[in-house]
Formats: sequence, structure tokens, C-alpha cells
Amino acid sequence: MNFEQAVSRVASVSGAVVANSQELLARAGFKVNEILTAMPHLLFITGAEGMMSRAVDIASGTLKGFGMEASEMGKVASRQQTGVVLYS
Repeated sequence: MNFEQAVSRVASVSGAVVANSQELLARAGFKVNEILTAMPHLLFITGAEGMMSRAVDIASGTLKGFGMEASEMGKVASRQQTGVVLYS
């Protein structure tokens, strides 16, 4: 899944929220190509705009904390989404 496909699937997330999320990833030390790799997965796990910044915080912290690459964001996002479903 690429960035454009992910954005088109999540119509409820505004461009400003996506831009803010990208900025949060950049502040967390992600490079441009890493941000573009991670964003589709983050958009997939967030259905509401208010959850986007929290999802970015958790997922980027998980990646960095475990020394994972941005290309592994799909694994993190999948586990994060599973946790939310099981918890609720």
C-alpha cells in the first residue's frame, strides 16, 4: 500500500492531520523516506483524526525503542490495531 492509496482509504483524516503526523515523525528522528514508508500504516490504524497523533506517538516510540526500521511499521500498526480491538 502506498501513501496515496492510504490517504484515499481514510477520507476522515484531513491533510492538516497528515501533515502534523509527518512533522511528529520527523521530530522523532524519522527521515523523509521513513516517514513516507510509515504513514500508510499509521493511516490504516487510525479511523479518527483525534487518534492520529496518539498512534504516531505509540508506533514511532515502538519502532525506535526496539531498534526497528520504518519498513516494519506494518507489523507495529497491525499489533497496535489488534490491541485496540481486543481492549475494546
